[in-house]
Amino acid sequence: MGQSLKELIKKLTMKEIRIYEQSIHKNIVRYYGHTVTENYIDIYLELCEGSLKTIFDKLPLDEYYAFEVFC
Repeated sequence: MGQSLKELIKKLTMKEIRIYEQSIHKNIVRYYGHTVTENYIDIYLELCEGSLKTIFDKLPLDEYYAFEVFC
């Protein structure tokens, strides 16, 4: 029998958490940990000021500049 929706969501969320754990870069939001309860998975991430929209609104981004900023 297939997975329940709840099990599938938990599996996908844990996969995302593994990606956060391995992603250490100055341009990636920092991962601090997570907790799992019966009904929730809480992911603790760095609080960042602004957003990508703020950056895009201020700068004329072309592919070269975007690569320099985000990679």
